Amino acid sequence: MIEINKTAIGIAAGLAGTLFIGYCIYFDKKRRSEPDYKKKVRERRRRNRKTGSSKQGMPNLNDHEAIERYFLQEIQLGETLIARGDFETGVEHLANAIVVCGQPARLLQNSEIGLQNLVMDWSALDHARVKLITRQTF
Repeated sequence: MIEINKTAIGIAAGLAGTLFIGYCIYFDKKRRSEPDYKKKVRERRRRNRKTGSSKQGMPNLNDHEAIERYFLQEIQLGETLIARGDFETGVEHLANAIVVCGQPARLLQNSEIGLQNLVMDWSALDHARVKLITRQTF
């Protein structure tokens, strides 16, 4: 059998990392050098300013009033859906509200929603958190 030592593995990993970074830099430069790139970026930013958010349904995180409206809307919608018996969708909307809330632990402690009787769907919370994180990166 061929014996591979740690140095060879380290060199191979370093080389692979360097090639990957070079690949990313090359295609980023290629993307930015397109003639329509700046035009598309300006158009997308203009559209986002008009609508107030870059993702439909998510609030503009720089606008406190938009966050508050979104929070109250999601709480109300979640409560309504849970009252109708649609627990999965209701919990998803409550998870969206919890994610944009400044103090989620306090919200859960003081809530009158009755979450004690429900089994919290943690995957909905995780899904909402991922949506928020991806929203902040773009």
